Amino acid sequence: MNKTTASTVTQLPEADLEKCPSDSITILQCGKNCTASKRFYLDEAGEIKRIDFNAGMFFDVTTKPVSGIRTLSDVLLELERRPNALVIRGNQIDASGRPNRSLRRKTHFATPPEGRRWALPAEFHQCSYHYQLSSSAGMGDPSKVSAHLWFWLTEPWPDTKIKEWAKAVNLTAGYKLVDPALFNDVQAHYTAAPIFDGVANPIPVRSGLVEKAVHAVAIRVIEMPTTERAMTTGAYAPSPGFEGFLAAIGDHSGGHGFHGPIIQAIASYASTNGRDATDVELLYNTINARVLSADRSQHDDSYIERAASREQIMPAIESALAKFGDAAKHKSRITSGVEAHFPSHAESNAVAQKKLRDVIGKVIAVYGEEA
Repeated sequence: MNKTTASTVTQLPEADLEKCPSDSITILQCGKNCTASKRFYLDEAGEIKRIDFNAGMFFDVTTKPVSGIRTLSDVLLELERRPNALVIRGNQIDASGRPNRSLRRKTHFATPPEGRRWALPAEFHQCSYHYQLSSSAGMGDPSKVSAHLWFWLTEPWPDTKIKEWAKAVNLTAGYKLVDPALFNDVQAHYTAAPIFDGVANPIPVRSGLVEKAVHAVAIRVIEMPTTERAMTTGAYAPSPGFEGFLAAIGDHSGGHGFHGPIIQAIASYASTNGRDATDVELLYNTINARVLSADRSQHDDSYIERAASREQIMPAIESALAKFGDAAKHKSRITSGVEAHFPSHAESNAVAQKKLRDVIGKVIAVYGEEA
């Protein structure tokens, strides 16, 4: 019988916290005129405008040791103050190169073969975690909040294995709970706090460490029967969804080249998530990383460079959002007869942070029960 993997979760008690071996985190510094932070400002008409990430292609690299959730949280808090820095899973693979040379993210880094101990799944509801609100949190729909959660694992997991785990978790949950693209070696993890230029920061404290009784998660792989959907083989079905179109990018067996699957993947993502829930930079980075890592045996390097470029991918994203991003099915569901309610008074930072942590904790607990 075909099988796939899922997981149960055990945790490391406080007494064993110091027994966790150390790991490291790779920090990339953007080049001149590039930024890894979003900026909000007022235009001449007094309207709030946004400038998105523009991290560029070449980076200076530093590596910092981390030995647990606390030191990981310390590093992430430090990086929030660096608008030109971001994090990737990969290590520099040509460390003997010239020290003053900026490196290209897509070609000079790879995750260590043994994997990493730090990860961003969202369902480990009984373990300490570091949270970071997204750069756009507080700047859109006041009824929604988006956050990134970082957990520490008791052992490193290779990219391929943790992607399989993430897909199994999604299969068990019945929806996309963990994004497998987070575990690509050169996937950009944006850590800088947003910049507010002449605009009030709606949430002054946007991150922090939430400590619980245990600090490290041990993922125990178990076997479980696959569903009929998961056992489907061959090339992608007529409507395979975003992950299916991504898998079709490349010249491998079952692949469909580059142009068609790229357009289809972008359109699928836009039609599923809508404009408000689409992180354009994350989508670009996901497509870009997939193109550069795909089998290219039937295409030359110049073609791949163009296919993976911002100049090719970003217009396709904007076109897809224009066509599908504002479809009626993506609009918020409004219950008839119920008026929206927003507090008329401002909360103190302490009270607001407690409420925020309570909400995040409840979300994690619900996800954990469903997964």
